[in-house]
Amino acid sequence: MPILADQSDNAARVAARGAGIHIAPNATPEEIRVAIQRVLNDGTFRTAAKELGAAMAREGDAVDNVVAAIEDALQTQSADQGPI
Repeated sequence: MPILADQSDNAARVAARGAGIHIAPNATPEEIRVAIQRVLNDGTFRTAAKELGAAMAREGDAVDNVVAAIEDALQTQSADQGPI
């Protein structure tokens, strides 16, 4: 149930990949209960969540990836244009 910032976008992405259900912040308790029961009882959500988790794990740590990309860009720039 997204409430703040990028939560709605993240929820939509998870739902689009079949790993969850995107429900409105103003969902009723009954709507929340139904969504929870559906996710718990339908094995396709568990399978999709495992696949999504594995894909994220293969990507590695986001901070490490950004640092490596910046370092690569700096090395490429210095090789092409001399010292920075």
